[in-house]
Amino acid sequence: MGAVAGAETTSRLFVLCGIDGAGKTTMLRQAAARRPDWEVGSYEPKSWLPHPDLPHFAWCLEHDPRLVTAALTASTRAAFLASMVVTHFDYWVRPRLTAGSVVLMDSLHYRFLARAQVRGETTALLEAAAADLPWPDMLVLAELDPEVAARRKDGFDPHECSRDPTVGDFVAFQAEVQDALRRMGRTRVRSFSTLDASGPPDAAADQLIALLDPQLTRRAGN
Repeated sequence: MGAVAGAETTSRLFVLCGIDGAGKTTMLRQAAARRPDWEVGSYEPKSWLPHPDLPHFAWCLEHDPRLVTAALTASTRAAFLASMVVTHFDYWVRPRLTAGSVVLMDSLHYRFLARAQVRGETTALLEAAAADLPWPDMLVLAELDPEVAARRKDGFDPHECSRDPTVGDFVAFQAEVQDALRRMGRTRVRSFSTLDASGPPDAAADQLIALLDPQLTRRAGN
C-alpha cells in the first residue's frame, strides 16, 4: 500500500470495522456530529452517490449492493466488490485525502476480505484491488459479542450469514468475521486498536474519538 499522490501532510485516513450489529453506523453518525471538520463516509450508496462522473453507479441508490452481491457467485461477487473498493476510493476517499482532510470511514476493504476468507472464497481480486491503496493511519475494531449483536437486530440479511438467515448461523459467522478482522488489524495495518461496542452508542462514540484524537495531535507535532 502506498501514499496518496499529492496529499497534504494534514490528511488522515481512519477506518472503523466491526461485525454487523456492532453499531458502526451510529458511531460514525455521532463522530460526524462531534467533528464536523472530518469527512465521514461509508460504502452505503447514499454516502457517496450519485456522483456526476459515475452515472452507471446510480442504480446502487435503488438496489442495496450488499443484497445484490449475496445472490452472486463467489467469483462474480469478488469482481463486483473489487470494483466498488477501487471506485469508492478513487472518487470519494482519495479527493478528500488529497485536499488534506481527516477521513473516517466504515470498513474500507477489510470487512469484504474477512467475509470472503470466512466463506472460504478466493480473495485474489480483492487483494489486488486493495494493493495500491494507502495504509490507514489507524484501524479501529468495534468489538462485540455476536450474540449481543444478534439481539440488536430484527432480522438477518443474506450477506450477514454464511448459509441461512438464522440466529445460530449469524452468531457463528459473525464470530469468525470478527476474528478475521482482529487478525487483519494485527498484521495488515500500522496502527490498530479496539473499542468496546457493548455499551450505549454515546459511550462507543466517545471511545472512538478518544482513540483518534491523539493520532491527530501526534502527527501534527511531528
